[in-house]
Amino acid sequence: MSPPLGFVKLNIDAAARTNPEDLAAGGLFRNDNGELLFGITCRA
Repeated sequence: MSPPLGFVKLNIDAAARTNPEDLAAGGLFRNDNGELLFGITCRA
């Protein structure tokens, strides 16, 4: 679902194994046309 006109939407997700030190997360920013603006990832 795209955000309202003039807005940017951030979708995030994360995954972890049983070891809490093995964690990864990421996110996608999309404009009101649903087009990808940029993405981010990180490991913790």
